[in-house]
Parts: sequence; C-alpha cells; structure tokens
Amino acid sequence: MKNFWLGLVKFILSYRVSILVAFALVTAVMISFAKLDFAMDYGKIVPPSDEDYKTYVKFKQEFGEDGNVIIIGVDGDLHQLAFFQGLYDLTEECKKIEGVEGVLSLTHLINVIKVDSSEKFAVERIVKRKPETQQEADSLARALLGLPFYKGLVLSEDAKTSVIAVSMTPSALDSKQRLVIFDEVQKLGAAFEAKYNTKLAYAGLPVLRATLFNILLKEVVLFLFLAILITALILWIIFRSWVSVLYPLIIVGVIIAWALGIQGMLGYKMTMVTGIIPALITVVGIPNCVYFITKYHHEYAICRNKLEALTQMVVRIGIATVMVNATTVIGLGATGITDIAILKEFGIVAGLTVTAAFFISIFLITIFFSYLPEPTEKELKHLDNKRTNWILTKTDHLVQNNRRGIYVIVFLIFVTSIWGITKIEVVSKMADDIPKGSRMIQDMQYMEDRFKGVMPFEILIDTKKKKGVQKLRLIENVAALQDSMKKYPEISKTLSIADFAKFARQAFNGGASEEYELPSKTEFNFIGIYVSNAKINAGTFSKSLTDSLNQKTRISGNIRDVGSAKMKEIITGLQKDIDSVFSGSGYKIDITGTTRIYIKGNEYLVINLVQSLLTTLFLIGFLMWLLFRTFRGVMLSIIPNILPLLMVAGFMGLVGISLKPSTALIFSTVFGISIDNTIHFLTAYRTHRRNGLDVSEAVTATYDNTGLSMIYTSSILFFGFIIFVASSFGGTQAMGYLIGGTLLIAMFSNLFFLPAIVLTFGKGKI
Repeated sequence: MKNFWLGLVKFILSYRVSILVAFALVTAVMISFAKLDFAMDYGKIVPPSDEDYKTYVKFKQEFGEDGNVIIIGVDGDLHQLAFFQGLYDLTEECKKIEGVEGVLSLTHLINVIKVDSSEKFAVERIVKRKPETQQEADSLARALLGLPFYKGLVLSEDAKTSVIAVSMTPSALDSKQRLVIFDEVQKLGAAFEAKYNTKLAYAGLPVLRATLFNILLKEVVLFLFLAILITALILWIIFRSWVSVLYPLIIVGVIIAWALGIQGMLGYKMTMVTGIIPALITVVGIPNCVYFITKYHHEYAICRNKLEALTQMVVRIGIATVMVNATTVIGLGATGITDIAILKEFGIVAGLTVTAAFFISIFLITIFFSYLPEPTEKELKHLDNKRTNWILTKTDHLVQNNRRGIYVIVFLIFVTSIWGITKIEVVSKMADDIPKGSRMIQDMQYMEDRFKGVMPFEILIDTKKKKGVQKLRLIENVAALQDSMKKYPEISKTLSIADFAKFARQAFNGGASEEYELPSKTEFNFIGIYVSNAKINAGTFSKSLTDSLNQKTRISGNIRDVGSAKMKEIITGLQKDIDSVFSGSGYKIDITGTTRIYIKGNEYLVINLVQSLLTTLFLIGFLMWLLFRTFRGVMLSIIPNILPLLMVAGFMGLVGISLKPSTALIFSTVFGISIDNTIHFLTAYRTHRRNGLDVSEAVTATYDNTGLSMIYTSSILFFGFIIFVASSFGGTQAMGYLIGGTLLIAMFSNLFFLPAIVLTFGKGKI
C-alpha cells in the first residue's frame, strides 16, 4: 500500500501542469451544467411504486393538476358599488396575465336559465358588464347571494369574504413562469389594496411553492456565504496564514462547482433538501484540507524538506483519509438507496460530490503547496498550541484515571436518550417549514378561518361503467358522502356532480334558492333532457368533475394544513364513511390529491430512516473491518459513534422535534461524519502499538498525534453546521443545531469515551 501512495505522489508532482489544466477544464464543464432551478413537486416524497401515488398520477392525467390555483381572499361588501367595480377590474386584469388559464370570481360567475321553448338550459354570465350604478350593484349582489352553489366556494358562509381563483396552465405551473404569474398577481393586488384601503390574502399551493422558492433561493446564497466565511475564519484561527486559508477555499470552490454540475448533469432540480448541498459540501470538504495541511506542516517540522513532507503527508494519512471520505460518502449517500425521490437525489449528489472532493483535495493540495514557498515558523506555530495541548494533556489524564466515571455518564446518557426516543413523533405539515410569522402563514390561516381549508383534497370515484356517473343513485350517494364530510371541520365545502344536479334543479324550478336540492327521479329525467340539449356539464361552472367517458367523477374540496397525524385520522374516518355510503356498489373510490400524497410521504420516513441508517452501519462496519481486520476494531469504531445518534434522537423526542424529510437526514449524515475522528484516532493508536508502546502509552501518543486535528475538524464541522440555524425554514434550523450539536458531542465521545474503551478492551490486536 505504501508503494501505491508513493507512486501517486510521484505522478501528481510529475504532471502538475497537466493535472491543473484537466481540473480547470472539468470544472468549466461542470459550471456549464450547473443550474439554480428549483423543484416543488410534492409527489417526490412518495415512492412511484406506491398505489396511492399511482392513483394520484392517473387522477392528474384525467382531471388535470389539482394544485394550480392561486386563491385570493377579498373582504368587502357586495352592495358597495366601488368595491364591486374594483373586484371586476381586478379579475379582468388577472385574466390578461400570460400563463393564466382562467379566473373565477364573484364578478365572473355564470347562472343556468331554463328555456322551455327549446327544452334546454341556457348558460349566461350573472355580471355581464361592470356595474355603473348602485342599483345595478344591489341587483347583482342579490342574484349572487341567491345561488347556494357558490356559497362556501367563491363566497364565505357569512358573505363577507369572496375569492378570486387564478388557475395556471400546466406548462406555467411546471416552469419558472409560475413565479412571474404570482408576482404579477401580487402587483395587481397591491394596487387594489392601495385604492380600496383593504388587505388581500393569498393562499393555495402555487403561493406556497413561490414562497418556498423565494426563501430557498436566498438561503442557498446566504448559507454558501456563511459557510465560506465561517470556514475561512476558523482556518485563519488555526493556521494564522492566508496561504492556508486561500487555497483550501479555492479547492472548496472547485468542489461546489462540481456539486452543482453533477446535479445538473443528472437532471435534478434543487429542493429544500438538496438546496443545502453547496454549503454542506463547504463544511464537509474543509476537513480534508485541514488534515492534509496539518500533516504536511507536522512532517515538514521533522524533515525540513518541502517535497519530502508532501510525500509523507500522502503516504502516512492517505489510507486514513480514504476511509474518512468513504464513511462520509456512505453517511451522506445512504439516502440514495431510499424510495423517496428528494432523499434519493440528495444522497446521490452528496455521495458523488464527496467522492470527487477527496480526489480534488489530495491532488490540488499537493500541487498548490509544491509551488508555494516552504512553511515559515509562524505557519508552523499552530503545531505547538499550548492551550490546546494543555487541554489534550488534561483529557488524557482524566481518561487514564477516571474511566468508571466516564462509563457512568455514558450509561445515564444512554438511558435518557432511549426514553426520549420513545417520544419521537413522525409529523409534518405542508407549510411546516415556513416562518410562523410570515405573511404566507397569516394569509393561509385567514383563509382557513373563512373557508376551512386551502390545500387540495380530492375523492375519486370510478363507477367502472361508461356513463356510470349519470345515474341518480350515484349522485345521491355522492351527496350523502358530502353530507357526512361536513362533520370534519378541517374540510372545506366540497364540489361534485351532486351540487351540479342541485343547481340544475334550482334553475328547472324557477331559480329560487330554496329549490337548491337533489332532484327526484322524475325531475332527474326531465332535467337530464334539458342538460343534454344544452350540452353543458359541471365543468362549465368551476372545474371538470367527470372524465371524458362519464365513468369517473370527483368530489373536490380543500383541507386545512392539519399535519400528517391528524390527516391520517381524518382519512381513516372518511374511509369508513365511504365504505358505509357506497357499500355494495362495486365502485373503486380513492382519497387522493396533492395534500394526501404529501402527507403520506411521512409514512415512509421511518422505514427509509431505519433502512438508510442500517445500511450506513453495515457499510461503515465493513470498511472498518477492511481497515483493521478485527472484530474488536469494528466495535471500537462503531460504539462511540452510536452514542451521539442516540442523544440526538432522544433530544428530538424530549423537546418535541418531529421527524420529517429535513430532520430525517440527520442520523446517517452524522454517523458518516463523526466516525472520521474515530478512524484517525484508531489508525494512529494502532501505529503506536505496532511501534512497541503499551496500551496506555499508545493512547497518550495518539492524543499528541491526532488530538489537535480532531479538535480542529470538529470545530469546523460544528460551526459549519450551526450556520443553518440562520435558516427561515424550521426543518433546516433543526437540522443545523441538531447536526452541529451532535458532532460536538461526537468529538467529546471520541476524545473521552473512545480512549476509555480502548484502554479497557484495546489490549488485543486492532
């Protein structure tokens, strides 16, 4: 193995210019592939093989996107002429925005009029033009208030709040144009607010997506800046040399370019999870530089020859650094084997980038420092850090003489952590990570208070027969199910073909609001003739409620952002209602929609968490066996790093931090990173034992040899991850202080607990 590393150093130094040119060209290619394009597809958190996900995809193919509507809440009195005119103008202006498919508001609703002479219904707009007199406004207000079909959909139950629903085209929803549309809508809304001294509320999935995008875009830049700033500051504190700050940052810049390039080449868009990769790679990539530079300085202090020191740097810690990077790849890349797309993409991109980071670091550090002057005494001064060396000496003394006390503390931590783990909840909301005081959250709560919910919620009914939805019995069952759904305060008023049938009956019987009821069998037959002759359907009024064959229909509504636990409870109860109402019908009935699919993703979190963590443990355990070739060595590597995982899990349970996609990344990530110090410690310990030192002497020598690097890298990792606490997203904040805190705990575990068990069990071969 030594000959391999000697050959690698010789190759690097012999072809320095060619290697630099090659890295420059590859980096340029990676930059060309890099794109800051963000995806907000909530279906990506559920495996494509899931039956509910398949139903959701088919639903969208047949009925269109369910999350393409910007909902604008407007408070105002319909009897006020000026307000009515403003609402009319705002609706007209929204219709002109490119990428808007349609706009629904009180001023653009339609009514059904019975035409006896031709035995058909006529469809006409209620508000044919903008009213110009108070009398017109009063007349239109009375007409609108007399149509129960729209109550709870476009007008709140107390008639004080109305809705403007702006629907985007599918192409606009899946592109950056959705942001342009929302921005244009907000500009029009701001002008309306200023003119009429009121405040509009914005809700709906496009609003949530736009809000997430805007925050995410700012935070990608913010975290990258903070990560570079923090790591540069720590590098300066450690080395007190601009050379040892500048060149690692150049290397990190190359790694970031490769990360973005890899993501672009794979066709992945940034998500809330992958958006942290640039900053994450900055934090994770710097320790490689610290290990190499510290070792280079250490070897130069001994031999006083630059090229010899660079050679020994690679030879002596090459294999350890390979293992360190391999464990980090496993820790970050373990989620790449999961079925949840956003975690899989994170794992693949992060894993490939860390792999590339190792080669970038070892090649460029060697080349850069081969061109630079020999280290000065000032640059080597950090090797004799009296304060740090004093801490390490005291730590060694404590471990050598108080192992029992360390074990007692570890046991107490273990018991407390297990208790906390039993309290962890798997709960997530669609707007969970949006800042609680943000306008979006306030607007959503405002709309939920008036319309109950704003997140899409659908029930799909497949009669399995062509024209099956035209049967009165089916319509009666749909109406019965809608009535049973009223007992759930979290679900808004729903819309279905039963509502259309009631609307048609109201028109058939003269238009009085009290006639808004389900038709009798006789009425149904006559109404069917009028509807057929007019060639109208429920989609004329709001949205498509049946497929082209009239075989399938939907009950469409909205639901509060109640979270995964409450959603599961609602779905369980609703499924019982469905089974009761449609008992014996033979229909296939599914609860679906974007909200349902997003919330269901949480059901996979625990499974995928356990799967990725077990995979991480197995693969890292296998690597440790390859490194040490003893079961003892594997156990000494694994055990000290299990403790921090238990602590973070216990802490989450005790303080009420729930598991969700962002916090689920913590465990395998932390384990893959925290074991790095363990590898360096045990590798150095084994070398000292082979050189003839006894167990106690070898532990002391290992503190002297690797303790400094362990503290340096742990400090960088801690402060590097703590920057995520500055995030506006709750999940990212939690990830920041949980990973940062856990890595700090892991440092103490490797400085105290690991040496203690080595002293207890390390007498045999490692």
